[in-house]
Amino acid sequence: MEGIPDLVVKILSPSTSHNDKIRIKRQYERFGLKEYWIVDPVHLSWTSLFSMQAASCSS
Repeated sequence: MEGIPDLVVKILSPSTSHNDKIRIKRQYERFGLKEYWIVDPVHLSWTSLFSMQAASCSS
């Protein structure tokens, strides 16, 4: 497989959530990912990043 996908959905775990929200997001941003969804099952929320502009929703 070559290139970057249009969408990545990441389910956070307590041990890696900081890394996924900061370092991984920067890597995806650098490579031009169009959409990055972060699902947080602990806080029952999700964040959807469209072209690296954030929009959030909580249940």
